[in-house]
Amino acid sequence: MQSLDFVIPLKAPGLITRAVLEGIDRLYRPRSILIITDLSLWKPIDYDIKTPLRCIDESCFFGEALSKQRLQERFDRNVGPDLSWRRPFGWWYQQILKLGCHQVVKDISQPFYVVWDSDLIPLKRWDLVVDGKACTAILQREAVIQKHFNFSEVTQEYSKATLTLTGMPPLRPSVCGKEALPKSFPGESYGTFVSHHMVFNAQYVQELLNLIIDVHQSKHGQKPLEWPLIFVDLAKDHFRVSEYELYQTYCFTRRKPANRYYPYEMHGAEGRARFNGGVRKDGINILSELEKTFQLDSIKYDDIVQFVRSQIGRLFDEMPSYLQIDGV
Repeated sequence: MQSLDFVIPLKAPGLITRAVLEGIDRLYRPRSILIITDLSLWKPIDYDIKTPLRCIDESCFFGEALSKQRLQERFDRNVGPDLSWRRPFGWWYQQILKLGCHQVVKDISQPFYVVWDSDLIPLKRWDLVVDGKACTAILQREAVIQKHFNFSEVTQEYSKATLTLTGMPPLRPSVCGKEALPKSFPGESYGTFVSHHMVFNAQYVQELLNLIIDVHQSKHGQKPLEWPLIFVDLAKDHFRVSEYELYQTYCFTRRKPANRYYPYEMHGAEGRARFNGGVRKDGINILSELEKTFQLDSIKYDDIVQFVRSQIGRLFDEMPSYLQIDGV
């Protein structure tokens, strides 16, 4: 793990940012952690980490011609003002940052680097490279439902976006972790490739982006667009896209022998704890529970671990592999 870089796109430092960074440091000791964020909002504190921490400005990450502002202006022209049923531009921009960081960060670790979502606090370590192969854990059983969509609609939106961009039928995990199944395959679902982290191979990501450009050019008969523009334009007709599903679909279609994953039962089902805005499905507010013990200005990783252990048998059946507290 010490040869890997971790990349974290971050809207702004939040209540759990410290816990996420310290958790990665404790469990993985990577070569470095790269934060891609708005530097005007970044207020570093004295994190208890040994891993070198670097911050990169998101505003002109891909250069002036593809600046965040210009991409957002194009997004706004495509989508219009009504976002009640669609993810906002910032969500789409994070997908673009994750897929393009190998192009911008010239000294990023090779052949693998890890993209990690900023709301994912690891509590148990799983190896990210096994026998020379990237190995991501499947952490989520099914798509998260928004109030404007049902489960089928959300799943279809991810699938349609993958097919539009790559021309490849979208795939989902199997129970064994060694293959991927068509999403249309009948039978029980074994999780989703929307896994909140991904071990990327820089070469394969670039092959995926080249494929997206080629597919777009063949469909529209025009000179190739810069790939970030293709993603921004996609938002006009699609409500969702998953950078992780795109990548796994590509790898298991074109690069199958070089990729693997931990099946859902190993790290998802045995201890999944997701809190939307801090609130669990049964109504328990994890932030309120934490507030009873800790100050909520910047939660330390060790405090999170101590709290979770103290709540086994009450809030948790066993020690989970991770906590995901989104929307905070």
